[in-house]
Amino acid sequence: MAAAREGRTIDFDALVRFCRDAIHGGEEIVLIEGSGGVMVPLTERHTVLDWIAALGIPALVVVGSYLGTLSHSLTAVQALRARHICVAGIVISESEESPVPLAETAASLARFLPGVAIRTVPRRPWADARTDDLCDLLGGV
Repeated sequence: MAAAREGRTIDFDALVRFCRDAIHGGEEIVLIEGSGGVMVPLTERHTVLDWIAALGIPALVVVGSYLGTLSHSLTAVQALRARHICVAGIVISESEESPVPLAETAASLARFLPGVAIRTVPRRPWADARTDDLCDLLGGV
């Protein structure tokens, strides 16, 4: 929708080629960020889910801890698995107005997703964040 508002289109095949080049470019870890969820349309015919499937890579699902996240998270994982995409893990980023403790959200997801690594990231000001936090987090997934 954003591209259409700008009078532009996304060349899905070019996007996939660009990402494959990055993946095979010699880096140890390449993170490709989706935009808003696995079912977000990228083109008239392709979604973020299609993009991940075309790349044949595992997905790291990042969710908030907002009301509705359990349903959204489990639905995303089900959609990924239906396309035979490995779910490498789930990261729960604490939402500003989280309705329940972060650990409770993680425990609820874990009950429905045995064997899936689930990590939590508490909300805090960026000034307090350490540079190596993300690397520590990803090292455990």
